[in-house]
Amino acid sequence: MARKRPGDLTPIERESMLIRVNTHLEKLLAKANRDKDMLRHMKNHYWARMHVCKAKMKVLKGRLSKALKRRKRSDPLQILAEASLKEHGT
Repeated sequence: MARKRPGDLTPIERESMLIRVNTHLEKLLAKANRDKDMLRHMKNHYWARMHVCKAKMKVLKGRLSKALKRRKRSDPLQILAEASLKEHGT
């Protein structure tokens, strides 16, 4: 017969401890799964936001280039107005 040393658990105590540990591990696993789902959601959310921002930047870049091209082009009416002002000496 095996001798019982101090600190050894009886089979009933060992079983109850294993049940408690198992319950604790199940809770940790459930929390890890929730965290994983939340991280997946966050990744998808920020990925979509990034693409929306990229599209907005593309649109704004196009507007800016159009505005700069318009600004570089000489306005014929402005040229005539400047010429007439020079003629009149003003």
